Amino acid sequence: MTEQPDNATLETAVETVPSGQGHFQMFAADGKSALRWRLLSANNRELGRAWSYQPDTETCLLAIKQMLEQLDGLLLQTRRREGNVWQWMLCADESPIAISGHTYDRQVRAIEAAARFRAHAATARIGANVMLTGTRRWMHAASDRQPLRLGSAAERGRLAPPAIGA
Repeated sequence: MTEQPDNATLETAVETVPSGQGHFQMFAADGKSALRWRLLSANNRELGRAWSYQPDTETCLLAIKQMLEQLDGLLLQTRRREGNVWQWMLCADESPIAISGHTYDRQVRAIEAAARFRAHAATARIGANVMLTGTRRWMHAASDRQPLRLGSAAERGRLAPPAIGA
């Protein structure tokens, strides 16, 4: 038996997207958590996401706009992750700005994915709604169907993102 989110949650999570156009989406674990943005293609596949969390919607929107202003100047880095998979990262002055949402089996595919991210980001619209990921199926433990504990925004801030070049 699958759980159905209530209608209020669906209304805040779902936003119509014009055909053929990617979009930026802000997301958080719940209404009190810090936010991140991600770029979704026209068919809602994730192309990349923000490296860091933002405290509120306004700051998250500003982070998207700042990333877009410097998009052409961001330095592409790829790194090998555990299990011989690759991940791309776009950096400004050695600081990560955007990262791939998943890994790739070859470095060349990670590089191509970063190029797709840049191309889609340049024309993507910015959504104003926040998707609450606590309503997603993968956020629930398989055994008791309770939401997984993600910790507070302060706890996530203490957990450093993976080191560049690791």
